[in-house]
Amino acid sequence: MNVINAVDDEINTVRSIFRMTVKNGLICSDTKQDILKTVLVDRIGVSKPSVAFVHGFGIKHGALAISISHDEHNLTSVGVKDKDIVVAINRVIEIGGGFVYAIDGKVVAEIPLKFAGLISTLTAEELVERVNPGFKKTKSDLEHQDKLLASVWEAREQYKV
Repeated sequence: MNVINAVDDEINTVRSIFRMTVKNGLICSDTKQDILKTVLVDRIGVSKPSVAFVHGFGIKHGALAISISHDEHNLTSVGVKDKDIVVAINRVIEIGGGFVYAIDGKVVAEIPLKFAGLISTLTAEELVERVNPGFKKTKSDLEHQDKLLASVWEAREQYKV
């Protein structure tokens, strides 16, 4: 299957092919190969959600969803289990935009972005306090998941993965 490669602080848009795990007829994330499901939700609701797979995020548990996605600022998510992806996406919608980490079906960290789903009213210290607990629980090695998640969809469009 075609998979997008992510590299910390950049995006490698070379298409890779991996053998994927299939359960009950559905393709699943595979943390052993570091391949996760990523979902893009059109912010204005014109298109159905798009699904792809990404390699290199390093997330072992849960899902991250964000409303910042250069250039169009669609809602994007990456995660291990569909349930966590859905919880994270729905919470971002509920709070009007932001960053959300969900693990085992529960929100463990969130940062509301009050202005157009792009800008926070929190101080830098408050932002760190909110994001660090959730980030640590994902057990990811990547420091810049937000930039990568936003860039993954640019690669997907370019290569039609």
